Amino acid sequence: MRNIVVSGHCQTDGVAAALAELMPDDKVTALPLPSVYGTPEDVLAAAAHAADIWIHGADPAFLGKHGLTPGTRSGPVQLGLPIIYFDAFHPDTCMLMQLGSGEIFNDQPLSSAITAWAWQHGLRPDEVPALFNKNVFAALGYFDRWAAGVEHLRRTFAAAGWADEFDRFFLNIQRTGNFMHTFNHPKVHVLASLAKMLAARLGCGEAAWVRDIHVQDILAVVTWPLYPDVADSYGLAGGSYQWRWYDAHQASVQAFAETSYTAYARCNLGKKDIAICGVDGAVLDRVLGPLCGVAA
Repeated sequence: MRNIVVSGHCQTDGVAAALAELMPDDKVTALPLPSVYGTPEDVLAAAAHAADIWIHGADPAFLGKHGLTPGTRSGPVQLGLPIIYFDAFHPDTCMLMQLGSGEIFNDQPLSSAITAWAWQHGLRPDEVPALFNKNVFAALGYFDRWAAGVEHLRRTFAAAGWADEFDRFFLNIQRTGNFMHTFNHPKVHVLASLAKMLAARLGCGEAAWVRDIHVQDILAVVTWPLYPDVADSYGLAGGSYQWRWYDAHQASVQAFAETSYTAYARCNLGKKDIAICGVDGAVLDRVLGPLCGVAA
């Protein structure tokens, strides 16, 4: 029995659970990186040293600090763990940064760039739904993210040592339609495909790819909708404006906007206190400003 430790971000548990089902004769343990759920550095380092195989996305600084740089005589066999990030299905999602503290606004798990802009520019929640339409999405580039998303994933796999396996992996998941809950939360069958890729290299061979496995989809607790117009652009059914946040549920754009505005007020945010991360503010101003009578 080999001792296998899996260490990544929020995707760790799903990959480890699927790998354990694929490889029942080995002991598979999920131990997230310290930056995610607060695993103490010394605990992770000790577990990695004790492992026969460590599958991870740890950065070089952590590896060097704890004597785990690949190629050293002692220590585990190491495999890279690609982190799945793909925003083509959810191009409106973003993080908000609080400018005073430089911290990410975490009162909501994720934010909408359009909704945050509307709040910053004084729109009421009932005025926000009018901004969610095909012309706005096209002008913001929401239908043009596929190629960049695929290329980002390809680079991620190459950096983790899986360049040769990327095409097979991606072809396997893209045929399932929308394979993401949010831009950084893949659905469980994606994590199962990652586990199959790992298991194939760890001795299961081709048989791993055809195994039918079932593990709990714990990342489904936060689900961003596939907007109907975005769904149409990919020829997919099932588009909606329904958000799920753990036990909360918003079934319309206005309901989501009201929830967002309430979260901003609860944290005493001012309209100039946040920045919309990863989004060109000038583009938002140019596209949304004229629709709302706001000067660019």
